[in-house]
Amino acid sequence: MSRDRAMEALAGRHTDRVAQLEFLAHAAFFRSVTGLDPYEKPNEAFLAFLERFDIDATLMGGLGPPRVREGQVLRDGHHAYTMWGFKETSWLAEPIYKTREEILAFDPRRHDPSSLQEKADRYCSHWEQTQKLYGDRALYVPGHYQLVLHYMPFYCDWRVFMEALAMEPDKCRPLLDRCTDYSIEIFEALARTPAPLIIAHEDLCSARGPIFSPAFLRREVFPRFKRIYEPVKRAGKRLLAISDGLIEGIAPDLMAAGADGLFIEPMNDIDRMIDLVGPDGLIVGGGNTRTLTTGTPEEVAEDVKVSIEKAKRLPGFFFCLGGEAPHNVPVENLEAYFDACRRYGKK
Repeated sequence: MSRDRAMEALAGRHTDRVAQLEFLAHAAFFRSVTGLDPYEKPNEAFLAFLERFDIDATLMGGLGPPRVREGQVLRDGHHAYTMWGFKETSWLAEPIYKTREEILAFDPRRHDPSSLQEKADRYCSHWEQTQKLYGDRALYVPGHYQLVLHYMPFYCDWRVFMEALAMEPDKCRPLLDRCTDYSIEIFEALARTPAPLIIAHEDLCSARGPIFSPAFLRREVFPRFKRIYEPVKRAGKRLLAISDGLIEGIAPDLMAAGADGLFIEPMNDIDRMIDLVGPDGLIVGGGNTRTLTTGTPEEVAEDVKVSIEKAKRLPGFFFCLGGEAPHNVPVENLEAYFDACRRYGKK
């Protein structure tokens, strides 16, 4: 079954085809290929999708009915939500912490005062319930979306934070330490789950490369990442580092901090990343959302063919649409993508 294929890939063993991890939630596509309305039966539609395309792993937990539909924007306190497939995506519409003094005093524990044991119980329960739902269909991969810097755009005025970071870096270190200590507790809790692979997400790059000085990242951020990753490594689990954008300039630093593998978007060179992670490493990526959005089905199939041939040489490669598939991706292109993955992914 597909979950077994994911476990073999995690162990660095070649299987019958390139493993596949997907986390898209494209309502029209799901409706087309499953015959189910994902707004009314989200879990059923997602399970049918996993089975139909023999998907091996996913980052998506159990799905509830979405609060928003296409074209709607919902304000909930300081955050706004809109549709992303039949999921939701959110952004900080009004910063909770606006002044430099408020931001420098920020502590993520104000928004989650739970103890380590309470966190572990919560994560374990969620993983076990979700994995039970997926069964042998696919492996559920949990993780956390913020590590050190990424808390700020979710809670704080990003412009003011960046000014403080540039002008008063010494005053920012206690803030970064509080975020790091909270993240260490999160990853201590995740390490107690039965999950064999944990996601550590922190967006550090744009399509053109790092958005922070690499010297700053190497001085202030990557040493903190190493401390955050450590509980997962100590528990004998594997860790996948995720950052959007062109990560080639910092990918060696993520691996040196303890990551077992990398999530790569299409602007990164697949061959270079495979060489970097080594024969026992992991890579998630290869699929090009830009081609799916603007190309023809023939162009989508050719793009998959070229990328998946490269992926075949690494047993721990999980082919994936790196940019998901929001609702503006044509259904026929998604059909071409999954057809090409099955056709060309055989080893």
